Amino acid sequence: MTALMSLFLRAYHFRNNREHIFKDEYAQELLSKEEYETISENLSSGVSFFAPGFTGTKQGALRFIVDRQLSAPVLIRSAFAEKTLDNAVMLGTQQVVSFASGYDTYPLRTAHESLKVFELDLPDMIDDKLRRIEKAGLKNKCDTAYIQCDLSKDNLSGLLVNGRFEQEKRSFASLLGFSYYLDKSDFKKLIGEIAALWCEGSSVIFDYPMTENGVESERVRALAAGANEKMKAEYTYREIESLLAKCGFLIYEHHDDKSATKAFCESYNRKNPQHEITAPKGVGYVLAVKKR
Repeated sequence: MTALMSLFLRAYHFRNNREHIFKDEYAQELLSKEEYETISENLSSGVSFFAPGFTGTKQGALRFIVDRQLSAPVLIRSAFAEKTLDNAVMLGTQQVVSFASGYDTYPLRTAHESLKVFELDLPDMIDDKLRRIEKAGLKNKCDTAYIQCDLSKDNLSGLLVNGRFEQEKRSFASLLGFSYYLDKSDFKKLIGEIAALWCEGSSVIFDYPMTENGVESERVRALAAGANEKMKAEYTYREIESLLAKCGFLIYEHHDDKSATKAFCESYNRKNPQHEITAPKGVGYVLAVKKR
């Protein structure tokens, strides 16, 4: 459910703007017309949940909900991912591992054709994604391995090695949207497993729920709970810094709501003042690099 909503939000942002926080021209290709219209209708009909007292048209309600309530976390973490990945590739990264990859379209869009991408997700999720890609007549631009798994049960090292992951090559791990659904001990264990596989200079990115919650993040939590996808943990910056340090990672970049809005939304907001998008309070974004 959350993966499909993320796909819709990226598609809506691409379709309805000339200036983009994150440009995903393939998101709409993976959604059927019926799905797009159904989600649009369900969101606009639920405006009283998102914005009590809202007055205006259904299209206006949809735009308000998408821009002011739902799209910021999805667009900002996607923009953060591709900015940091581009920099990592310039520094020698050759492999990308996307955890809970959902309907991510990076292999369809990338200009880095020499990369090897590993997408990890549940079997049903990957099967549905591959079906959508085939139906749309699309092809990946880089070597992509789809690894069906349940990370709560399966061994990460075995999964990647069997998928021909090469430990001596610099790698980039994306855990965006992932930490919310793990308790603290499981998240620490996962970072430790990644650290054991990653060589020096490799990196990991993720977003995480901070102890200071905002109205926007509370609404996202409520939606996740409604989809039986309860968020399990939240962290202070010091907790994240300590967890990473114990696993051999140093934080190279960190954003809270203010710095994320400035870094990723400033240009868009300047050109779209009537449809301003700001990062939600209570979400942090991290880039960390493996050291000796």
